[in-house]
Amino acid sequence: MQTDKFDVIVAGAGPAGSNLARQLSQKNYKVLLLEKSQEIGSPNFSSAGSPDYIVKDFSLPQSVVAATWDKFEIVTPKNSHIWNYKKARGVVLKFNKLKRFLTEVAAKNGAKVLVGTYATDLIFEGKKPIGVKFSGLQKGEAFAKIIVDASGPSGMLARQAGLRSAKLCPPSIGLEYIVTNVKFPNQNTISFYLGNSFAPKGYAWVFPMGKNEAKIGIGIYESSTFKHKTELEILNEFKNKLPYMNDAQPLELHGSTLFISKGSTAAVNGNIISIGDSAAQINPLGGEGVRHALQASQMAQEAIDLAMKKGNLALLENYQKEWKKYTGRKWQISYLLTKVVYRNFTDDMYDEALNLAKSLTPDEIFQVFFEYNFKIGLKALRGNLKRKMFALALKNRIASTAPF
Repeated sequence: MQTDKFDVIVAGAGPAGSNLARQLSQKNYKVLLLEKSQEIGSPNFSSAGSPDYIVKDFSLPQSVVAATWDKFEIVTPKNSHIWNYKKARGVVLKFNKLKRFLTEVAAKNGAKVLVGTYATDLIFEGKKPIGVKFSGLQKGEAFAKIIVDASGPSGMLARQAGLRSAKLCPPSIGLEYIVTNVKFPNQNTISFYLGNSFAPKGYAWVFPMGKNEAKIGIGIYESSTFKHKTELEILNEFKNKLPYMNDAQPLELHGSTLFISKGSTAAVNGNIISIGDSAAQINPLGGEGVRHALQASQMAQEAIDLAMKKGNLALLENYQKEWKKYTGRKWQISYLLTKVVYRNFTDDMYDEALNLAKSLTPDEIFQVFFEYNFKIGLKALRGNLKRKMFALALKNRIASTAPF
C-alpha cells in the first residue's frame, strides 16, 4: 500500500476508537482507522449495560439498543432484592451494532477504514513519533500529526510510547453467552449475582437483550489466582443454577482478558494518545467500559480539535486533565473496593451487605452503582460488616502494590 498522510491515525475500532474517528471526521479531519478484526463489530464481547442517558449524550440511534431496563436486581446466595423505577432507567446495547454504526458514520464522513489490519510499530523521526507501520490484510506505513492507541488491552503503541507497561496489573477474565429461549421471571431487569457460589472472586450477571434473549456472564478478578475451575465451567455452573435458564440455548460465546485497575496515570505523551481499554478506562468495581470509553473519546476529540486549531500539540494534555477530573477519587475508591469485596467477602458477607442495601431507594442504588457516589452507600453500612470492611480497606490500601 502506498504511504499516506493523515491528521490522525486511530488504532482500533472499538467504542473509543470508532467514536473518536466518527467525531473527528465530522469536523473534516483526515482520519485513518485501523481494525484488527476482519469484520467491524467483532469481537462482540461486552455486557453493554448502561444508564439510558448514554443514547442522548453520544447521539446514538435506537438501532443499537437491544433492550431497556427499569428494574435493578442484586442476588446473593441466600437473598435477593429488586429496585423498581417508574420508567426506563438504562439500556443494554447491541455491542457489535454500536461499533458498526460509529465506524460507518466515520467512513461516510471520509475516514479511511482498514479491516483485518493492525498497527505493529511506531515510526520515529529522531525521538518524535510521526507514523505507524501496519500489517494484516494490508501492509504499509502511514503518517500523521497525532496517533491514537485504541487497540484494547494489548496497548501496543501506548507501550512503545512509554505510556504503560505490558501488563497493567494481574489480568481479569470476562466470559458471557448470548442465549435465547429465556423465561424471564422479571422483564426489563438487569441482574447482578454476588457470591463465591456464583462467581468466585468476581460477580455474575444476566442482562436482557429482548423478549426472550439475554446476556449471561461472569467476571473473575485476577483470574490467575483462581485455578480450581475454568471460566467456562464456572459460567456453565452459574447458568445451571438459574431455573429460568432451563430451556435457554447459547447463540454466541464471547470472552476477553481485561485489566481492572485505577487506570493508566499517563494517557498522553507528546503527540500520542491512549484511550479505552488501552488506557484501562474500565471502572474497577463494576467493570463498565463502554460508557467510559465513549466519554474518553469525546474528551480526546475536544483536545485534538483544539490542539490542531491552535497548532499546539501541548494542548493534547487537556484530555488527560479532563479524564482525571472525570474519574477522580471515585475510581480510586472503586479500585479499593474491588480488593476489599472480591478478594475477601464470604457468601454470608454478601448476604449481609444486601440486607443493608435494601434500605437504599432506587435512585440511591443507581447513584452508587452507576455514578460511584459511595457516600450514599456508606450510610447503609453499619454493625459488624462496616467494621470488617473498614479494616479490610485499611489493610488493602497499605499493602497495595498496584502500579496505578
